[in-house]
Amino acid sequence: IAGVLFTQAAFEHLQAGRLSPNQDDEAKAIALLEKHWGSLGASAITLFQAISGGVDWDLVVRPLEAIGWIWMALFFLYLAFTLFAVLNVITAVFCQAAIDSAEHDKDMVLQSMIANKRMYE
Repeated sequence: IAGVLFTQAAFEHLQAGRLSPNQDDEAKAIALLEKHWGSLGASAITLFQAISGGVDWDLVVRPLEAIGWIWMALFFLYLAFTLFAVLNVITAVFCQAAIDSAEHDKDMVLQSMIANKRMYE
């Protein structure tokens, strides 16, 4: 959903042919906007790279600044939600699996001790 939103905003902005007045190099801004947000595939790759460390956040958020501050805010909300919520849930699933495995090992040790005790009685 985030990729669609950013792609749509970039497309509409590029079609309108306007950049914010604080943009120093208009050609560079357009090139970065097209590179990172110009298609749905590029947006998806950019979003994945942003959460996985494959690209610097500042590099991909600056073209969104040319569109408007709201798109920068949405990008940071996406990052915060993805990094703090979704990835923590995935980590919790792996931790729970490790805890369950350790509990199973504890049961196996107890069964082995009971079997050894019976063998020596």
